[in-house]
Amino acid sequence: VASEPVIAREAVVLLHGLASNRSRWSEFVETTSLAATHDVLTPDLRGHGESAAVSDRGCLDRWVNDLAQSLNETGHEHALIVGHSLGAQVAIHFAAQYPGRASSLFLIDPVLRTALLAKNQWILTALPLFSAAAAAIRFANRLGIYRRRIAPLDLRELDRAARIALQSPENTEAFIRQYSSTRADLKHIHTAQYLQDVVELLRPAPGFARLHCPVRVLLSTGETFAGESETRRDLSALANVSFATIDCHHWPITERPDEVRLAIETWVTDTSENHTAFG
Repeated sequence: VASEPVIAREAVVLLHGLASNRSRWSEFVETTSLAATHDVLTPDLRGHGESAAVSDRGCLDRWVNDLAQSLNETGHEHALIVGHSLGAQVAIHFAAQYPGRASSLFLIDPVLRTALLAKNQWILTALPLFSAAAAAIRFANRLGIYRRRIAPLDLRELDRAARIALQSPENTEAFIRQYSSTRADLKHIHTAQYLQDVVELLRPAPGFARLHCPVRVLLSTGETFAGESETRRDLSALANVSFATIDCHHWPITERPDEVRLAIETWVTDTSENHTAFG
């Protein structure tokens, strides 16, 4: 007797940022009401966390295709996709490359190259050097020259410790230094992949005319890498976009987890209701 096909619930995919991993979303998954109604997926982008093989180069094309393959394997034709920073870049490119598979996007502090703050513009000039350095390091890796052990990074615990520290206003600068520290990041990611992350983060966005799904953008008001007004200007080219702000720096999931969780839950509920009404 043939078994009944398994009908998957609607998927919500949570994509982490640069030099990060899926544990960025651990606390969210533990506390969200979405777990009762949706399949909440938290992949490690190739080259990060448990997918950090030194021989495996992560880049936008591979991350996008990996996401499509993951949805195929879990039986999801489409998904609502949340992306923070680099994860937002992956979400945008996925929606452009696989029209219809992204039901909606929720972008947290996307970093568009055209919206970089003046003090960060130098990174664009340095990108060819980053690419060349990453290629040279990968060549050395193939010769057997690489760190044999990358220290695991539990972002759930790091985030909790950061929130305790942030109860004291004078610790804000120390928080920003720690969470934007290249030296700290390199303890937990292969060097070539870190450089590749920066290159991929600042690749040109696809033509926004190719994105037809609803997009919600959550922008930090504090110290970030791209300007809020510039990001609004560029993303306003999307056909169906709305914006919200949150009072923090570039790490809302760390600094304002309850507010981020509520914003995502509300977005998922509204999006799902609209699909029911019109689909």
